[in-house]
Amino acid sequence: MWSKFLAIVSLVVFSSWALPMPDRPANHALSARPECSTNASAAWVDVVLLIDTSSNMGSANLRKISTVVSLVMSKFTIGNRANISAGEHNTRVAVITYDHVARIVANFTDINSLGDLSTVLNNIQVSNTVDANLYDAFKQQVKCTEPYFTNGSCPVPTADLDMDRPTAYVVFASNLDSPAVNGYVHQVAPWNDGATSTVITINFNPSDKSLTAILNSLSQYPFLQNVIMYNFLGNSNSLTNDLSWALTQGKSPIS
Repeated sequence: MWSKFLAIVSLVVFSSWALPMPDRPANHALSARPECSTNASAAWVDVVLLIDTSSNMGSANLRKISTVVSLVMSKFTIGNRANISAGEHNTRVAVITYDHVARIVANFTDINSLGDLSTVLNNIQVSNTVDANLYDAFKQQVKCTEPYFTNGSCPVPTADLDMDRPTAYVVFASNLDSPAVNGYVHQVAPWNDGATSTVITINFNPSDKSLTAILNSLSQYPFLQNVIMYNFLGNSNSLTNDLSWALTQGKSPIS
């Protein structure tokens, strides 16, 4: 609870001065009530799911991920466009899996409803390799989140309103021991400022000290020392509620 309080306070202080948006059109001011931080249906955010499918994760945990994510995202308005001037919000979702390599299994334009998302998640299968290449997964996510990637495997609408969305990266991980390139994951992972991007980590193997240390560092808030923002356990009974809360805390420029 204390860590959640520190994260919320730090986000409020930081977002009040660090990210001015002087060129944003006046129609970005929305009238959503309650505000996005407590109202998932009013969220205006991109969610990128990075799911470990290595043999370490196992089929049972993949089923749990599918169930938890479907429950969480049922509270959000999933879609690819929003009429901002009319006060309409939506959330875009992309899915990347990773074992020895990463694969974009669904881009934003593939998922237009909760049913689309559930179908994608239910079709994910566990791999027969122990490798979990999170480094490659973060490299692949750029094709989903950078608007200038228009001819890649994960095309994104390039309208200004889509480019301004904050992004939440949700990492489901059970192993990072191999490949060795995971030692450089911080070089490709998004900056966890809690405003334009937020990294949420879910640890399915907390007994692995190396994995735990890397996930903690990925979700560490860079502006306050030793503050871990959103790092949860895969076996937690409160995972659904924790993930729902975390996804609505990122600073949206229009929330």
